[in-house]
Amino acid sequence: MTSSTSRLSEIAARLRERRTPARLVGLRGAARAVAIARLLEAQPEAPALVIAIGAKAADALLEDLRLVLGEPRPEQGGRVRAFPAHDTTPYDRFSPQPFVVAQRMDVLHRLAAFDRGAHAGPPPVVVAPWTALAPRVPSREAVLRASLAVVRGEALDRDGFVGALVAAGYARQSVVEERGEVAVRGGVVDFFPPHLARPVRIELFGDEVESLREFDPASQRSQAELERVVAPPPRELLVTRELAIERGDAIRAAALTQGVAAREADQLIDGLLRGSLPPGAEALAPLIQ
Repeated sequence: MTSSTSRLSEIAARLRERRTPARLVGLRGAARAVAIARLLEAQPEAPALVIAIGAKAADALLEDLRLVLGEPRPEQGGRVRAFPAHDTTPYDRFSPQPFVVAQRMDVLHRLAAFDRGAHAGPPPVVVAPWTALAPRVPSREAVLRASLAVVRGEALDRDGFVGALVAAGYARQSVVEERGEVAVRGGVVDFFPPHLARPVRIELFGDEVESLREFDPASQRSQAELERVVAPPPRELLVTRELAIERGDAIRAAALTQGVAAREADQLIDGLLRGSLPPGAEALAPLIQ
């Protein structure tokens, strides 16, 4: 075992200096995770993307890699994250489940924050089936632009903040239970960012953030006090009014080539201008992202 470990460390060191792709063969079962762990240890300052052949293989590799690295699960702060494929097929008339999109946005936010130097802790390790990488995703700059920060003790415009969350894709509800939801009750604003294990409660005193806490979505009871929270967008299709205007001609041209009535294209663009995304709007990603 010691010789095998040293051999893997030697291979990892050689791969670190490579200038062309490399191929390792003969790995079976959990040996893949062990080899990947040695590669990660050789490059501790860089994030990593591990691509699997399919969803089941990605799930198995994810668990093996967590075990080998000694990483806790995501809700406990672990850095090994899943980037799942959409649970819909391309051009479906309905959108992926919100929890799938939230997992993907968790990863995109962490990578963008790490790239900007705003991510605390070790770099993310992302495990994905290759099909998860097919859809267009927003740029890191777009994710960061759509992210909102709340700091305890600072001023906050409640209506402006909630409006910005809704524009970024948060669904307004009476009670927050799932990622990507926001609720308002007087001076209390609850919201559930996609990258956090628990939702967040803001209590305002006038325009000042008097309290900023996590809370249990089941009991709705407040928990740990927080100093600062970032709310990244919970959806992948980030459409602003300016972007909808800019890409309107491309959408109309695509509709014309596919025999879609001009009236339907105009209705779609009008919805985008109002911030309304119809089910299955992810098919527009190549035209918008």
